[in-house]
Amino acid sequence: MTASSVTKTINQILEAIEKSGSFAEALSKLSSEDAKISTTLSAAASLVSLAVSLSKTRKTTNLGNGNTQTATATFTRTDDTTGTAANLGLANNTFYRQFTKAVTLTDKAKKLPEASGSGAVRNLREAMSGSSALTKLVSAYAKQTSYAKQRAQLDGLVKAWVGAAG
Repeated sequence: MTASSVTKTINQILEAIEKSGSFAEALSKLSSEDAKISTTLSAAASLVSLAVSLSKTRKTTNLGNGNTQTATATFTRTDDTTGTAANLGLANNTFYRQFTKAVTLTDKAKKLPEASGSGAVRNLREAMSGSSALTKLVSAYAKQTSYAKQRAQLDGLVKAWVGAAG
């Protein structure tokens, strides 16, 4: 079993689900080799499960520069080692943003898919309204009829979207 055969099988499963709308039906159409890969993937996925404690410990810790840790919880890996997850309050969180200059959406952008941006990257329709090249890429992407064809265009589209942020 090679990495390329696993990737091929995953793509076949996704395309079959896309066509039939049913995961079970997609799996029933796999060849015996693909079925072995699917079984192996399912087994591998079960090995990486972990236990997470939903009870948190509330304790505010000043991390400096206005950043705080407000709670912690533990998790257990499948090898029985444990780790800690923390809730952070960041003084400067650039993931959520507000732009000072509004963008008027173009008619073309309004007709194409929307996705949320983050940080310095505007939402997709706003970014398309400032970049005809991005608009062309999103339009071509939206016209694709299969997962494989969309996936082949995705890297270029994301790079153009980020590039539109300046």
